[in-house]
Formats: sequence, structure tokens, C-alpha cells
Amino acid sequence: MKRNSWRQPRFDRMLSNLESGTYRGITQAITILRTAYWYERLRADTGRDTAYALGKHLQPTTYRKNAKGDAYHHNLWPKYASGKHAPSLALLDEIDLRVPGSKGYFRHALFDAVDLTTALGRGGDELLQRLHPSVQHAVFERSALKHRVYRRRASLARTLALLEPQGDLEVLAAGVVLLREAQEARADERAFQIGESLYRMLVIACTGTQATFIRAELAFLILVLILPLAESRGRTFVPDLAHFLRSCDRLNTVILGLEDGNQIGGARKDCLRAMRRVLHGDFGDDLRFGLMAKLAPAAPLETLTARSQFDLHRNAVLTAWGWASLQSGKMEQFMPTDVLDQMGEVPRTA
Repeated sequence: MKRNSWRQPRFDRMLSNLESGTYRGITQAITILRTAYWYERLRADTGRDTAYALGKHLQPTTYRKNAKGDAYHHNLWPKYASGKHAPSLALLDEIDLRVPGSKGYFRHALFDAVDLTTALGRGGDELLQRLHPSVQHAVFERSALKHRVYRRRASLARTLALLEPQGDLEVLAAGVVLLREAQEARADERAFQIGESLYRMLVIACTGTQATFIRAELAFLILVLILPLAESRGRTFVPDLAHFLRSCDRLNTVILGLEDGNQIGGARKDCLRAMRRVLHGDFGDDLRFGLMAKLAPAAPLETLTARSQFDLHRNAVLTAWGWASLQSGKMEQFMPTDVLDQMGEVPRTA
């Protein structure tokens, strides 16, 4: 099997399961994602490009020759790669002995956080406590953590600001937990605020961290399964995977340009912080709005409040202008006055 040729079948299996709309479908889609992350991290850790090479390296005894000298094997690795099969507990333990820590890839907290087949309830803290210290410091008060007391920060905005530039799967897990908690508490405005931030976390994670190994699959699951929980006042996030992936590519190009121009440092943390600054508009309105999440009405437009209609119109104008500016190759540090005029021209509804 050629390198990367398994990714489309894997994505198609995820899509089919999520489109089923059943709890079983959700569980299967998450299992495919778990297996994909485990497989891709093993491939990167070992430097083996193909499923055959990876399987032969990790399970050499299953690759033998028969009495005639012909090679044969019972290679399940292409099936792990394509999402057709998931590894058994015994295999996870076996491979963990050869690649220490690899079992943690499959059991990452993010995959438990996105499982909507059971209510989160009071399990949020338990999931958050499984995450690395920098994420815990963003969510819980530092002074309390010193005494192993898990008391949430009072400021949601501060928590999200600390989470966003970390840009990895741990941060996504925290963002999903916060969103699910808000949604289950019916705190719609809080959920929407978290949703906007979670989208930025996802862009950053899928641009410059381990999430790039499974970015299409991961982004699709978050966009389709998780971000709808952030619906508020008739506003919902558009699950536009193609635009999302283009945004990641554009952000990566911008960061490389900033590095080449010595505007930011080359260290990983410098790049991640710069990504957040780009998404918040520090390097131009065109980038801020062109890479921003798109919104859509969750109900007939005429049934929404004037405020919601304006929010949706504003988002449509800004995202369209921002992306068009990026596509044109022109740098637009500030929004033109004609775009401001367009924002004020909210279409009338019947």
C-alpha cells in the first residue's frame, strides 16, 4: 500500500459512521480516530512510511517465509491504517513495550471528551485532571493546584486565552469539556464563546502540532459533532471542512513568512503564540476575518432576533471580505470603509 493511500478510506469510514446519526456510529467514528492517531504517531515515531514497513518493524515474527521460501505475513496494519480494524488491548500492550508511551496515543483524553454517547455530568474535572499541567494551570487556579485543589478560574476569557496558544490535543480536550459543560448547563452564550475559541484551538492544533497527523479526520469530527453544541441565539458554526483546511494551510504560510522575516522566533512556542496573534488580528484584519469561523442561521432567518440577524450578516460580510483579500494576495491591515458600510446594510427579512 502506498504511503498515505489509506487516509481517504479512513475518512470515508468516519463520514459514514457519523452520518448514521446513531450512538453506535459515533462510537465507531471515535474508534477510527483513536486508531488513526495511534497508527500515525507510531509511523512518525519509528520512521516507517508504509503500513507494511511499520508492521514488519513492530511485529517481525508475523512476517515469515514458507517451506518454499516465499514470503508471507498476517499483516493487519493496513487495516489499522484505513480504520477497518482497531487494535486489541493485547496488541496495545505489546506495541507499548516496543514504543513506550504509545498506548497513550490510543487512550488520549480527547477521544473520551468527544464521546457524546454519555452525558458529561460531573465528569469534566476528572477528564481535565488527566491533561498535562500547562492545561490544568489554564483551567484551574494556580494557587489551589499547589494544594491539589481543583478550583476553576473565575474568568472564562482568561482560561481560553491561556489555552489557545498551546495548540495540541490536550488543549482541544479541555475546550471540548468546557463546551460540553456549558451546553449541558444550557449556558448558550458561554457555549458560543467557548465554541469560537475552540475553533481557533482547532486551527492552531491542525497547523503546527501532533494533530496534523490526523487533521482532516479530527477537524471533521469536531466541526460536525462538537461545534453544533455551541449554537446560541439561532447562530451555529458552519462545518466547512474544505475552508478549514485551506485556513490551516494559509496560517502555516503566514507563520513561515513571519519566521523568514525574523518577526517571530523559530521555537515551537513562538510559532504557536504567533498563530493565536494572527487569528486575533495582530497581523491584519484580513487574516483575522479571513480565517475566522463561518456562521449560519440555525433556524429560518425571519424567526431570529434583530441582534442575531446582524451577527450573522456581519460574519458573512467579514469572512467573505477577509478570504477574498487573502486570495488576492493584497495585504489589508485594516478593514476598508466600504466593508464597514456593507455591515450596516442588513438585508430585510420577510
